[in-house]
Amino acid sequence: MACACLALATTTITLPSLAGDIVYSTISVSPDDPGWYNEAGSTSTIVGGFDGTQNSLAASGTGKNQFYITGATLFGGSALTIGDIASIDYSTKKSGAGGSPDWFIQIYTDPYVGSPGSEWYGNRIQAEPYLASNIDAPADEWNGWTTDSGVNSLNWGDSSEGDYGANIGGWDTLTSSSVLGGSGTYGEAGVLFFSFGTGSLWAPGFDGEIGPITVTFNNGTGTVIEFAASTPVPGPAGLAGLVGLAVVGRRRRR
Repeated sequence: MACACLALATTTITLPSLAGDIVYSTISVSPDDPGWYNEAGSTSTIVGGFDGTQNSLAASGTGKNQFYITGATLFGGSALTIGDIASIDYSTKKSGAGGSPDWFIQIYTDPYVGSPGSEWYGNRIQAEPYLASNIDAPADEWNGWTTDSGVNSLNWGDSSEGDYGANIGGWDTLTSSSVLGGSGTYGEAGVLFFSFGTGSLWAPGFDGEIGPITVTFNNGTGTVIEFAASTPVPGPAGLAGLVGLAVVGRRRRR
């Protein structure tokens, strides 16, 4: 199943880092954009809660919400592999303690013959905050989650072969691990879709918030996914097919 890439509004900023200046492009997304899957017909809402200056996204509380963005869109139009990603960072706020369900990250890899996933993707890996290492995430506060080691360090699993947990481990372990059901390592796998969302079974009643998502690449660039009430550049009509992909790819438990 094929679809067009997202056409979203972007800006570019430069931020300092210990390794030099990293150039970040900002992609603004809205719940009205193509690429959202809204299980109960009621999407997440934009709220102005993150750090007092930036918008956050509040879950609808009525069903699973999930957004899909292509790897190429995330990487400035170029093909993206998991190994190209240096780090992923985002923050969430919820009424439950750190060990309760939260906004998660999923990555769908490029399809290949005989994949355990589906005809349209190869493997589906995910990181859920409540399965992170060294959790320090008080309720009703903004808490950061990261692929870096240390506090709230995300762990990964491959749900295309039934691992809905985090049995692979941290980011460095993931990128060097052999692909389940395929060949090569996860680091070599192409990113078909980068996704964030809420789970299927626990989403009703969940109205937790997620702030901007920062994806930093090994080439000295990065992309920040931020939230806007509306985006000035709409995605192509063909991207409505992403809703179908989301139905096929939605999580089967929790």
